[in-house]
Amino acid sequence: MQIKRFLPLCLLAMLLISSICQAEENMQFVDADGGTGYYVDVNSIAFSEVTETVYPNPIPSADPAKPPVILPPQEETREIITARIAIVKAYTNRRYLQYVKFDPARSEYQVLASKTQQYDTRKQLEKSDTPQMVMKYGPESAYREIVDFIYEQKK
Repeated sequence: MQIKRFLPLCLLAMLLISSICQAEENMQFVDADGGTGYYVDVNSIAFSEVTETVYPNPIPSADPAKPPVILPPQEETREIITARIAIVKAYTNRRYLQYVKFDPARSEYQVLASKTQQYDTRKQLEKSDTPQMVMKYGPESAYREIVDFIYEQKK
């Protein structure tokens, strides 16, 4: 008899805990390509700036006997975006969560950390806290769509 009272309370507690865990994440749909969907956690979007010293390319001299003109280094400040994104692959039942740093001025992104989950159960299959190499994205890339979506959220 006590089990019948205890079971509904356990189910209710599990439901509340799962909804609290899901509340931290606010994934918004960005785009899809076939069976792959792209999402951004709008609660994780952060904007910052980075300032770097840039060394311009030397200007070749018109006279081959003269050395090229070396320009002084310049400071360059760019906006950087960090956000958590999800890539859902329906055909393989996988959800790839990535914490990504975007450099829109250079059309670059870097995955700083990632998790692979089974989509339907959210069971974690893999995890990496090792930053990956900086990669370029093109004008038709899903990452470009994600950056555009993030800027729309900023307005």
